[in-house]
Amino acid sequence: MELMFICPVENRDFLTSRWDIAGSLSVISDHQGKKKLGGRMEVFCPYCRETHFFKPEEIPCPLELFK
Repeated sequence: MELMFICPVENRDFLTSRWDIAGSLSVISDHQGKKKLGGRMEVFCPYCRETHFFKPEEIPCPLELFK
């Protein structure tokens, strides 16, 4: 599955399916019962040639881009 990432060094976005889960993912509930995905994803950046780590909430939602 291709996801969009934004390089924190170059501030440029890129699409790739070559990402991995770093460690494990978990479901986190707050005191109001709202749930979110916890964990980290790692991806090699084609612009700065470094590996970056992102939390799931830092991955842009493609549906939000067209609002």
